Amino acid sequence: MTVRTQTRYPTAVVSDDAVGTLAWTTPEEAEAADGDYAEADNSASGVAAQTEYLKATGFGHSFASVAVPLGRRFDVTRRVTGGRAAIVAFVESGTVVSNTITLPKPEVVSEGDILLLLAIQDDNSSFNAPNFVQLAGQSTTGRSSRAFYRIATDSEPDEYEVAGLDVTTARAQLVVVRNGVMPAMTGFAWSLTHASTAGITVSTVTSEEDNALLIGMFQRSVTATWTEPSEMDEYDESGGGMACSELLPTAGATGSRTATSSTSANEVAGFIIAVNPGPPGAVDERVSLVLPDGSVGEGDRATSEAWPESPGAASYGGAADKWDEDSLTLEDIEDEDSGLVVTATVAAGSTAGIDAVASVVTVEESLEVTPTGPSTFSAPNQTDTWDVAFDGSPATQASYRYQLRGPLPATTLAYDSGVVVSASGSHEIGSGAPVVPWAAPQGGATYQRIITVTEDGSADTDTVGDPLSGVSQDEITTDWTLPTAPTGLAAVAVTEAP
Repeated sequence: MTVRTQTRYPTAVVSDDAVGTLAWTTPEEAEAADGDYAEADNSASGVAAQTEYLKATGFGHSFASVAVPLGRRFDVTRRVTGGRAAIVAFVESGTVVSNTITLPKPEVVSEGDILLLLAIQDDNSSFNAPNFVQLAGQSTTGRSSRAFYRIATDSEPDEYEVAGLDVTTARAQLVVVRNGVMPAMTGFAWSLTHASTAGITVSTVTSEEDNALLIGMFQRSVTATWTEPSEMDEYDESGGGMACSELLPTAGATGSRTATSSTSANEVAGFIIAVNPGPPGAVDERVSLVLPDGSVGEGDRATSEAWPESPGAASYGGAADKWDEDSLTLEDIEDEDSGLVVTATVAAGSTAGIDAVASVVTVEESLEVTPTGPSTFSAPNQTDTWDVAFDGSPATQASYRYQLRGPLPATTLAYDSGVVVSASGSHEIGSGAPVVPWAAPQGGATYQRIITVTEDGSADTDTVGDPLSGVSQDEITTDWTLPTAPTGLAAVAVTEAP
């Protein structure tokens, strides 16, 4: 029995909207391993998104009819780039009960998110936010403001509190930031200001890294509407508060930011902070076969492994994996409509890319190479014929060629193509010849390689032509020149011609 593999690349790759919302641009770039990528671009989004299926078909596999499929593997070259912080939720409240404001946890909060909280009251007394870290605070006549943060865990409470307020004229807001990293605790990356005016100007901060996200939080102690700073984009506003953001391409001083509310009544606070970008992210959502009828197979080989930032191949399936398709046949694999689908979840600010999808199929074949003449060369000018068959059927498949090996004298072997090969021990006959597929013989005859040993020492005794030239005939004859005759010639292997 002979086990072999065949590797092919797709001839058709498309973005299929059967799942997901993030389309693949230039999907055809995944047809070849050339460094050009099919991309699912989520760089401008503040939330993670699932890609559509990247659907690869038309792999062009072809095998002998008696081959038995053992398994199928797909090697997918992938990467993820980008990465930045993004606001994913905003909550505001002004109801003070028993000196406490309660803010409900947004449903989107996930482990690792940054929670920023800003509150102001019409009193100069202090207050706190339990389980938060205070970043900045101010208390002056008639007003006090505080800014806090915490990193979300895997078991967040259902609500958050601002406690210890001395008056009922107070409001607070909560902003949830995803895929960000808090700046160093130096105080230079954030700034808090409060006043009794309609507009509020917050002084400059310094971002630590390129592509940081400047987050603005502006809060009145009474209901108001807002106009965001001209440099920033509003995320949301409610009650007396507003949240906005701005991407900072280059690290450094930001300059001040000014927001304006619809009233100058009561008190107002402004807070800005430059959050460093988090790493880019993408992870498999589903990796499955496409069956000949176009449906997606039951087997799913997605993993929880994060996609790499540098290009790398991930292998799905294997030499003995039928992808939960017990009835997977050779015809299924060879069908041009069969293939693979891949969908992934891409983090906010990230772009997923796939360079190539390679299909590697492993099959088993029964091979027989039988001498029709003597099994050894016993004299110069002796001709021997060897027939090749798969599972007892003549080898008429055009994509195969067989090789013969035998012990040769420690001498130089010259053969008809004019190439001189140093030979000793076991030598593969024809190893220096051009590798070209043979055409299938006419009438379903067996492949035959006829070898003639001569004594004349000539290197140009070619009487038929290049034995691997692709001619269609039942017998292909090659003249070999040896000073002495070899013995024990044997057939060994069948390989796939490129």
